[in-house]
Amino acid sequence: MIDFYRDVPELARKSRSCPCGVDAEFWKPTGTSKSRTAVVYWKSGDEPFCEAVEAIVRRSGLEPLRVRSRHGEHNIFRPEELREAFDRAIVSVFLSTFETQGVALAEAWSMNVPTIVWDPQGDAEWLGRTFKSQSSAPYLTPSTGISIRDVADLEGAITKALAMLDTFQPRRWVLENMTDAVCSRKLYEVITGEAASVAARRASRAGKAGWPHD
Repeated sequence: MIDFYRDVPELARKSRSCPCGVDAEFWKPTGTSKSRTAVVYWKSGDEPFCEAVEAIVRRSGLEPLRVRSRHGEHNIFRPEELREAFDRAIVSVFLSTFETQGVALAEAWSMNVPTIVWDPQGDAEWLGRTFKSQSSAPYLTPSTGISIRDVADLEGAITKALAMLDTFQPRRWVLENMTDAVCSRKLYEVITGEAASVAARRASRAGKAGWPHD
């Protein structure tokens, strides 16, 4: 998102990265039996694009569970609906041209659902501003899923993910890195670290101002 603020570099310089955590107790698998389904989290692209992705999911032997979303909108579906879909799914497919973090990704991981992320890293638009997307899943790791740059590679990615399901550990990764408690601690460390830096700079300036001069 640095490019989003390219015309206000002073703001970019002051920005610090600190992820938002998820409630790992709310986003927790119930233990229900999984079905041959995949959540298709549709955030970017038109409906024909989403339908083409769903057709690929079906060719891969999974039934798509569509969840419609949009950037900056949070009332399209209820969290309980998304949680239920994740609880049934084997994997999830995320369609988003950019993410500052990807909270829904973390929610999927907390439900122990690995993600296959479309990550085009191309031109994006939000709130009337255009910018170059750096990532659609900044916190994606080998423990939580895989990414593709082109939807043409999706079928192969699904096949790969299904073959290596036992190697993913998405919920464990969230519990170690992205719960509310973990991220609150990280935020506190950012705040105290910045406060200490400001205090040190002020003390340095005060010391220089008090130096004797010839």
